[in-house]
Amino acid sequence: MENKHMQKKRLGVAVLRRKNLLFSHLPSTPSTGEIGIRFCCAMICAIFFSLIVMISQAGAWDILTLDSNGDPGEFAAITTGTSGASYISHYDDAYGTLKYTTNVSGTWTTITLDSNGNVGRYTSIDVGTSGASYISYYDFTNEDLKYATNVSGTWKYTLVNSHNKVGRFSGIKVGTSGAAYISYYYDTAGDLRYATNVSGSWEITTDVDTAGNVGQYASIVVGTSGASHISYYDVTNGNLKCATNVSGAWTTETLDSDGDVGQYTSIAMGTSGALYISYYDVTHGDLKYATNVSGTWTTETLDSDGDVGQYTSIAMGTSGASYISYYDVTHGDLKCATNISGTWTFEAVDSDNKVGINSSISVGLSGDVHICCHDDTDHTLKYASNFEAYEAPPPPPCKVKKLNVKPKSLKLSQGEDAGKTVTLTCKDGFPSVNQPVKAKVMSGKKCVSVSPAEVSTNEDGQATFTITATNKTGTAVVRFKHKNLVGDVTVKVKKVSG
Repeated sequence: MENKHMQKKRLGVAVLRRKNLLFSHLPSTPSTGEIGIRFCCAMICAIFFSLIVMISQAGAWDILTLDSNGDPGEFAAITTGTSGASYISHYDDAYGTLKYTTNVSGTWTTITLDSNGNVGRYTSIDVGTSGASYISYYDFTNEDLKYATNVSGTWKYTLVNSHNKVGRFSGIKVGTSGAAYISYYYDTAGDLRYATNVSGSWEITTDVDTAGNVGQYASIVVGTSGASHISYYDVTNGNLKCATNVSGAWTTETLDSDGDVGQYTSIAMGTSGALYISYYDVTHGDLKYATNVSGTWTTETLDSDGDVGQYTSIAMGTSGASYISYYDVTHGDLKCATNISGTWTFEAVDSDNKVGINSSISVGLSGDVHICCHDDTDHTLKYASNFEAYEAPPPPPCKVKKLNVKPKSLKLSQGEDAGKTVTLTCKDGFPSVNQPVKAKVMSGKKCVSVSPAEVSTNEDGQATFTITATNKTGTAVVRFKHKNLVGDVTVKVKKVSG
């Protein structure tokens, strides 16, 4: 099948050939009437070519099913790192577990992170400058707010807040210092809460907003100074609200009170520090948008074609454009809105099945857009990207965190050999592929030999060697090494019985 670039080239050539046919019958020195004919033909060709390019660009989204094991993709959240890799946290409703999907190794991989009880709903994810992931989520079994991160090289799980029913509608962001900031809802009192470990241990703010039933659909963004901004839904009054501690103390403001508005809110920050919020208008079934980029808050309705705007998510591009993913209830489609052209445009990204619930969006440094969501028909995690270089060479191999060789001891008879597998694991817990592992007999060289001297790891991060015993009995030590990581195996060679 032709790729998009070949299609555009072929269509462009066809247009030029048509243009030549239109002009070929006209004399080289045209009259005034002939000039008019040429002008009209040129305009027709230009319009035709523009339509062809628009058609060839339409449907430029690459749609993938990333996980179909169980019922994954519920409460999906996505973020994209500086390397261009994407990271997704999501809930598997079939198993009641928190899952993690990423293409940081160059191919998409899914692992289960937390399966201790029914955990993983209302998950949110962010990635730090080091490439480590930070995830907030809800423990349904114990009704607690939990936190997971692999910043240390291995995944660790922390109970952040366990006071009654707390932790739904969580949102997380990582500051420039590497500290995590979480906004969430306290069901028992109907309050908006906030947690951060910026001091080194978790500190809880219980009174961000306690005026009525507030804090559902909370979304958070953190500025370079460490100040937080939270958009959320006021259930009592049906309003969109925003809270911030930029002044040092928490203050709240109602941004939109026109009807029942503010559900499915999502907040993002531009490079200038301006805030942008997407949310759902329940009264009219519309997608709405609020921003203070002009210095004061303004709101507008973006999409009103049917019942649209649930499960909205917003991200900002480096150019300052906004990108919003959301669910079209009327047609059961995943949609995307953007103002990158200067005016708002709307597009159905995926209309295969009932898809778009739990949508989440992120934008890479090169302007590539990434969206994940739940396919409610097939019960899968789906992903869409408009990045044409998606299948470009994968990012550089991840940093190897661990060299593992087990067991640490081996018993061989004279002349016997045995295979020994060494596994390299990345910082994120994924296998390190195509990395060299060296083997050398450190002591007892007369007792054993090892081959080959060097092997590159396979797709599972494994390198296999053969240790062979000589006719001399005794003890030997074989060392396996990758850079500064080593693993030793003690080999005892015994006399052949009989």
